[in-house]
Amino acid sequence: MSEQQKQLLQIMETARDYRIKVIAEGIERKVVAEYCEEIGVDLVQGYLFGKPDPLPMKGPLFICNK
Repeated sequence: MSEQQKQLLQIMETARDYRIKVIAEGIERKVVAEYCEEIGVDLVQGYLFGKPDPLPMKGPLFICNK
């Protein structure tokens, strides 16, 4: 397990203790997204899912499988 994975796992454990939702940003690789899902990250965003749009969204977009 890498140092980054250890740090993220510690963050997730603390967040669970306080019932805080966690958003992982900057996800660019599938393996990273899979690790986030494995440890229970609530939401992820990044280039893996889509490039930034120069125009603001018309309304909220919520994708959550929990």
